[in-house]
Amino acid sequence: MGEEYEQPEEFDAERIKDFEKRMKEGRVPYYDVETFESIVEYYIRQNKPYEALDTILVAEEQHPYTSILQMRKAQLFAATGKNVQALELINTLEAIEPDNYEVYLTKGSILSQMDRTGEAIVYYNKAIDRAGDDADEVHLYIAFEYENLGRYDKAVEHLKKAVSLNPDNEAAMYEIAFCFDLTEQYQAGVEYYTMLTDDKPYSAAAWYNLGLFYSKQEKYETAIQAYDYAILINEEFSSAYFNKANALANLERFNDAIETYQETFKYEEPDPISFQYIAECYENLNDTDRALKYFHKAIKADPALAEAWCGMGVVLDGLNRNTEAIHHLQKAVAIDPENAEYWYILGDLYLKNDFFEEGEKAYRLVTEFEPDNEDIWGDYVTILFRNEKLEEAIESCLEGIKVQPHNTTIYFKLAALLIEAGSEKQGMQVFEEALANDYEKYIEAFEIVPSLQNNQALLEMLEVYKQ
Repeated sequence: MGEEYEQPEEFDAERIKDFEKRMKEGRVPYYDVETFESIVEYYIRQNKPYEALDTILVAEEQHPYTSILQMRKAQLFAATGKNVQALELINTLEAIEPDNYEVYLTKGSILSQMDRTGEAIVYYNKAIDRAGDDADEVHLYIAFEYENLGRYDKAVEHLKKAVSLNPDNEAAMYEIAFCFDLTEQYQAGVEYYTMLTDDKPYSAAAWYNLGLFYSKQEKYETAIQAYDYAILINEEFSSAYFNKANALANLERFNDAIETYQETFKYEEPDPISFQYIAECYENLNDTDRALKYFHKAIKADPALAEAWCGMGVVLDGLNRNTEAIHHLQKAVAIDPENAEYWYILGDLYLKNDFFEEGEKAYRLVTEFEPDNEDIWGDYVTILFRNEKLEEAIESCLEGIKVQPHNTTIYFKLAALLIEAGSEKQGMQVFEEALANDYEKYIEAFEIVPSLQNNQALLEMLEVYKQ
């Protein structure tokens, strides 16, 4: 080691470059602990944990047994997957500095990384007793542990404490919203953020989250008012503009929604989802040219945005550009192959263009991905019958009835198919049971087998149940 002494005020990229050169040459000058710590922090910010560890090894030669360097070493061991070494080191520090809250915070973090959640919470609680003004941040860490356990009630309890201790802790404020949303406690969200806006009326985050929960309750007008307050406090609050636009779209105020989506572009780069939503607004306004333009923008910005491919396909279908429509839906299902909605639309397109085998396969996938869909079983058995697969159609009716025992459409189609297959007595029995449950849907039987409209026994049964 050289004998020269340096204490740089700040380590930028150039000074780090010089430091690294001296490291390679084995002539690192004497630095005080704070300077070494600033170098370590630089590497941590640059996500270079191994370089930070190497720096600590050099620092230990000049400043052996310095607790802050040992603390950083333990944290870096944990960051590089050396949890056992990290825990051993932090246990030593705990014995030496029993009142240092950062020791307990670090130990809690290490235990959390080792999936020892209960122990992590114990040590985070010890940290709170010693954390002083940083106690709100420790409550946030505890909340994360309870979220990992699925204990969202306990998580919210600690998050509320964090906000109570530090009303400017927006991370905790947003995390409360996450917990309420995940557990569908929308009214609890409205009540909590209403209380916050009363106590802290200039908190844009509080107004924004209040708007979110009014939106969840489909109270879009009230949500818009909350978003407007957030924007009034922070005119560059792009997320507030975005969610306000969503609320406007839900109110079918599509022109206002488009204008508000475009407001977000003043404060952040245009994103594919915004382009897609603008396209959907234009689609609802029957402005197909602009709808296609913005769907194209969305796809160009994110070629993996399946929903935009689907949306563009639907618009093209409306313009009778059938081949292009099918191509776009095929792209959507290639990107998101288990999305029942995309397969359903693609199946409809195949059917519309007389691609019956392809349509059958698409509908079958919908029954697998979304068996509770109320319409799919009726459509699927219809296309099977059209493809001259009568037995398969009957079997699929029975399969659909197991999943949806109260769906009378399937019973009427089953009745028609049984009669067509020659099982007239059984078919008439199923038809009568379906009539007793939902008379109005008898037309489903005639649609799948039109010749049944000439079946006198069925017509007489209809007259009886019409009374």
